[in-house]
Amino acid sequence: MLNRLLRLIWFISSYAPLWVILGINNLLYDETTEKIIGAGLLTYLFFFLAAVSTACVLIYLGFYRKDLKGKKGSQRIIVEEPKIISDLSREYIVTYAISLIGFNLLDIRQAVSFGFLILFFAYLYVKYDTIIYNPILELFRYRMFNINAIHVGLPKKSNGEYPVRKDIILITQKKAVEFIDKDIYMRELSSESNLFIEVKTNRK
Repeated sequence: MLNRLLRLIWFISSYAPLWVILGINNLLYDETTEKIIGAGLLTYLFFFLAAVSTACVLIYLGFYRKDLKGKKGSQRIIVEEPKIISDLSREYIVTYAISLIGFNLLDIRQAVSFGFLILFFAYLYVKYDTIIYNPILELFRYRMFNINAIHVGLPKKSNGEYPVRKDIILITQKKAVEFIDKDIYMRELSSESNLFIEVKTNRK
């Protein structure tokens, strides 16, 4: 499964739009002149979280997408019934992002409450290997699908059919029409969350 550090980075990067908004909201503003006069510590902190966590996730996914020529557990499958995971985007916006934007971090009580919520979400995410929607992936053309995978690279079962693994979460840069009922290679990112990524390959 994803180790705890990588899960934490994934969690932080999933909030990148929120970090950017909070960073902008905490720019130093002169109400007299109605001009932005600089950036405070919170602004730099939030922009840093957004940039570094996003870069780490993209580098990590890019590494796992390389053609490993079968040496690191990539699996040959045929995709059945791909369903793009879109409901999670609405859940993310309503449950996580919007609910946290309204905090005034210059108020010590609200700042403590905000910190508690973030730490609580992070703890649950890291402990239980939960996969939450990450809007940053879509900015870089990654999509998340729920699929059934026919493992054509494995021996057939006694009934003559290939093993099938259902309800896999597949991360890919392709649209559904580009891989449905076709051979692709995937690599496991998290066994507990059934999370895989399509591997770039020139193999036939």
